[in-house]
Amino acid sequence: ASIPQTQRTPVSLSFSASGARDSFDQNILLVRGDLIMGTGAVIRTDPKASVSLTGDTVSVKGSIYAPAGHISVTGGSSSYLLFNSPDQALPTVELDAGSVLSAAGTTFAQFTPSTNGTRKGSAVPGGPQTRGYLVGDVLDGGTIAVTGNIVAKTGSVLDVSGATDVLDKLPAYSANGTSFTQAAVSSRPVATRMDSSGGTITLSGKEEMFADATLLGGAGGSQGTGGSLVVSSGKFVP
Repeated sequence: ASIPQTQRTPVSLSFSASGARDSFDQNILLVRGDLIMGTGAVIRTDPKASVSLTGDTVSVKGSIYAPAGHISVTGGSSSYLLFNSPDQALPTVELDAGSVLSAAGTTFAQFTPSTNGTRKGSAVPGGPQTRGYLVGDVLDGGTIAVTGNIVAKTGSVLDVSGATDVLDKLPAYSANGTSFTQAAVSSRPVATRMDSSGGTITLSGKEEMFADATLLGGAGGSQGTGGSLVVSSGKFVP
């Protein structure tokens, strides 16, 4: 039987194309490290995991889904060494049309069988229908960080939106006060709407940045708050 998502440790993934430099002079490039995530490629992790792509150049044509986790895409900070281009900055990070980076919030819960539960469901996929509670949390959107000479094309998507769901919580969860009365503690859980907040998108251009991507970071509902966008860029100096 598979381990419930809420009980297993998420697996984080790291991909790197570092290239090769001269052992005596690191400014002499022997082989450029180009990391390409192809069209149709998909990376999908459990909630709270991290995925990182690092290279001299990074091209993302596929999709990465790390719910409520962290996604980082990092390319070179100077194109002069990588492309021998003294007159202009060139991209070291490209997010192609159709690519998706998603660290959106998600439900992190499991079904708990109970004889007095109010719902019907199954603790085991395909198992018998029993009564019980859906217990857990609705996680906030995670973080996405893109660094390098960035070109995020029209049609690419970066998503750190919050989420919403109905989970079973004790009545005191929604109370205005902070004290738990004996009556509330002994009460059965009730279906409760939960909204999470948006996460953070950080775009750090080194010598240039062109961002035509769709950026999503709204709250999951009225109980949450919108996410944050941090944008900065240096400039190319011939």
